[in-house]
Amino acid sequence: EFIRSRQFHYRGEEHVNRRGLLSLPEGAFVFAVRDVTSSDGTAESNGHILFGFFVSAETEELLSHLVQHKVRIDPVSAVSEELLSKEMLQSIAETGSFVAPVGSDVSTLQGLTAISDVITGEPTLLLSVEVPRDIAVQGQQTVVLFLWVMLVAGFIITLVVLGLFEFIVLRKLSRLDTAVATIGRSGDLG
Repeated sequence: EFIRSRQFHYRGEEHVNRRGLLSLPEGAFVFAVRDVTSSDGTAESNGHILFGFFVSAETEELLSHLVQHKVRIDPVSAVSEELLSKEMLQSIAETGSFVAPVGSDVSTLQGLTAISDVITGEPTLLLSVEVPRDIAVQGQQTVVLFLWVMLVAGFIITLVVLGLFEFIVLRKLSRLDTAVATIGRSGDLG
């Protein structure tokens, strides 16, 4: 019924190629409508064909497997505003997406985007992807290792400088002190 709607087919249009998401009572429905025509697309349309599927947990699993990252698809109505900060909502409204580290942990990056219904234009689904930040974690580990190396190197350099100071300065002062004490006891200035 919705294919015959003016939203999808305008009289005088040569070809109909529409795709998007519909919010139906049964759930979110992803679809694509194509003309039925010749293989090279030059013949007149003999009608339309609709391809589609309902978004489900299997869709999440398939997408997670395809992109090799954790993917979540939630209806916008099911997502509580407590989970979405004002910053997230503002970014999604302005740019269509939000990307940030998860919590205070920099080892995981989360990206969010809202997918809108093609008829109403209202956000219907919230797509969330979590990606491990292996390079950022490795960078942090390298910085920590560098700090430890600098600490150990500083300790070793301090020991070497103290040893050299004792050998070069303090021993000579000790010899001078001994010589002055000897002269003072003997009274021989010559």
